[in-house]
Amino acid sequence: MKLRRTRLAATALGLAGLSLFASSGTAQAAHGMPYVGYGYENIPAAVKCAQHISNVFGGYSGPIIEDGRYGPETEWAIQKFQKRMVDTGRAPLVADGIVGPATGSAMLRVLWDAGIRDAEYGKCWAALPS
Repeated sequence: MKLRRTRLAATALGLAGLSLFASSGTAQAAHGMPYVGYGYENIPAAVKCAQHISNVFGGYSGPIIEDGRYGPETEWAIQKFQKRMVDTGRAPLVADGIVGPATGSAMLRVLWDAGIRDAEYGKCWAALPS
């Protein structure tokens, strides 16, 4: 009986800690997602997120089609985004047109900072590498 109460208490503390962490204002993203760029799998949902974020926050001179397909315009728009942003260590991003963990984290950070947490672009949290 005492062991069961101890397990229940530990579970309750663990859940309380998780809910506190989840509501602490930090962005939670899926780690290990495939990169976006030439030579990579290019999951359409991740490409579409990268296209949207590049359109809105990247300083691209004209909107690109958000169709989930990686091509030259998407590569260029991502490069423009990368030239304007820094990584979590405040170092400039490499402007290679590839969304890996550093660029993915920067993209998620601008969504978080802008308060964008709606259902459509909330999917980006699970799609972009970080």
